[in-house]
Amino acid sequence: MAYQLFDANGREVTNADLQNRAAWYRHGVRREDVFVGKYGQSLGVRINPAKKNDPTVPDLIHQNHLADLKCQNTPFFHACKLGIDPTYAVTFNLKDAYNYGHWGRHHAGMVIFYWVDWAAVRMVSNGKTYSAQPLSGVWKVDFSTLDQLRMSSPIHWYNQRSRQPESHTEMKKRLAAFEPRLVDGPNVWPIREVGVNAACSYVFDLRKFERLE
Repeated sequence: MAYQLFDANGREVTNADLQNRAAWYRHGVRREDVFVGKYGQSLGVRINPAKKNDPTVPDLIHQNHLADLKCQNTPFFHACKLGIDPTYAVTFNLKDAYNYGHWGRHHAGMVIFYWVDWAAVRMVSNGKTYSAQPLSGVWKVDFSTLDQLRMSSPIHWYNQRSRQPESHTEMKKRLAAFEPRLVDGPNVWPIREVGVNAACSYVFDLRKFERLE
């Protein structure tokens, strides 16, 4: 699908711009390091020391609990089709919800931080224009709260045409119990594409989270 992105001044935003304009962009520096450098003291966050040996663990520690950082710099413009203002729409992968919760590692007390900085506020796609208002800041939500909100939040599929039904019998049962909307007749849709990439995400409204900055 061909599309163009534009910033608040009407200038076109390229894929390179999305990276370079982000509030967390520092050449050669990880996003979580920039976040801790900027907000570590005020928000009480630090880098998770276990990250050195296991890159799959959550990025941060917050008040002695695990925390994860989600950096998003492009609004989910199509959220308007789901009843959510794109200005406040953020995503959370189903695979992360599965891994962090009861079905995965069950991270009790975990916190999710959203660091939002919209580099683009308008998208033109297939002759249609979608808009959002400029927005930047930091929001926080307890994973336990997010885990409840997800059950009534819409699901967005990244590549719906190429998804294949889950074939592993035990995993089909677990996924059906985790998220009943993955069940489609005799099929259960997976939450990962081939490999480790997420196949789908929940779409949340930031206004339901706590704004910190």
